[in-house]
Amino acid sequence: MAIFARLLRLAAAAALSVPLAHVQPLHPISIEGDVVDALTGTGIPGARVRFSLPGEDLFFVTTDAQGHFLLTGEDGLDIPLSAACPGYVEPAAAGGRSLVQEVSRSSAGVLYRLELVRQSAIVGKVIDPVGVPIAGVSVKVDSVKVMQELLHRSVLVDDDFRHFTANVQTNDLGEYRFPLQPGTYYLAAEPEVIITGSTAPPQDPSQRLTYYPHGVKASQAEPVQLAEGEERRVDIQIVREGGVKVRGRILGVQGGEGARLSMDVTPLNSGGRIWHFDNIDGRFEAPALLPGTYRFIASEGFSGEDGPVAVARRRVEVGSADLDGVDLELQPTVEITGSVAFGSGCPAAPSVGSISEQSDQYTYQIRPDAGGLFTLKHVIQGHYKTYVMAGSPAKAAAASVKFGEAAGGDGFDVSAANTGPLRITISCPGR
Repeated sequence: MAIFARLLRLAAAAALSVPLAHVQPLHPISIEGDVVDALTGTGIPGARVRFSLPGEDLFFVTTDAQGHFLLTGEDGLDIPLSAACPGYVEPAAAGGRSLVQEVSRSSAGVLYRLELVRQSAIVGKVIDPVGVPIAGVSVKVDSVKVMQELLHRSVLVDDDFRHFTANVQTNDLGEYRFPLQPGTYYLAAEPEVIITGSTAPPQDPSQRLTYYPHGVKASQAEPVQLAEGEERRVDIQIVREGGVKVRGRILGVQGGEGARLSMDVTPLNSGGRIWHFDNIDGRFEAPALLPGTYRFIASEGFSGEDGPVAVARRRVEVGSADLDGVDLELQPTVEITGSVAFGSGCPAAPSVGSISEQSDQYTYQIRPDAGGLFTLKHVIQGHYKTYVMAGSPAKAAAASVKFGEAAGGDGFDVSAANTGPLRITISCPGR
């Protein structure tokens, strides 16, 4: 009952492989077997078993209601088998080992057993505050293990929403599906990630980033347990909560032809969206902010420049009342020149690391030329540390860092009056 077909895309696929032994002379042989659920041992109907013959197209057979398949081929050919079925994955993808078992072999045929593991997933729907499904919502997820490794804490606190690393979008019915390995997870749904415009607010700015089950702060999130082969349903209803306005000015603007002002307002410990304002005239208004701490960053750039010429930063505590007079003073970015010296036996590398600002994590890559010289442009003023890239070159370590005339191994301050130069010496221990 062989069915020949070209390769088709599957929603979820598993790949298990085994070669048929070379037997001479070639003669017809039946190839059959069962595709089964690795946990229950029951056959999987509708699974597609893939074969590929040398120099020929892929072809498939589909398992019957009992998960059985059968076709006739020629013994002596190398025929990789694989099984695939929506909702299942290979055992290796679920933390086990791939398994294709040859049950029996005779001159007339070979019998196989191919195991698949039901795919674990978190599925659900996101609805608005009155129960209407919302399309295009970003559903964020991360595992408790990843969070703990990243944050070195056993529970989330209110500034941890920034650390979610994976997301999917809801469809036109507000539904989502997250294929995941078994484990414990946090989830959050965000109606809009970035809102652009200096005067036009979003359609409903009171709809908040919402942590499962129904909170606007990361500390209100509850973990979701997902077992092997489980499809766990997690529905999230977006929280609606009003906020306040924060108004202010950007001072020290150069202006002129080609000038462009922008601002980002990022919540640091509340369920909120990132506000981005562009082409503003020096005044701004950030609406619908929940109580909490926010980072306001304004920048001025010019056409033809590959970075901002001036930046202002300020952290603002927002309460329950509108806030006026939040002014930011632009400070010019600076240019840092420097050099990298490689010790004896330590080969030069095209990239040796970076410097990173310690408050807001602005990072600038260090890429020396053939003579070891480099220039970092549009560097924002602040306190920096130097990070040597592991393995570039192999086994390298920064023997010393100097910024200007002072040692910079523990960090250094960059300002308009203190721009270096930055001198890095790299040695290769054991060479």
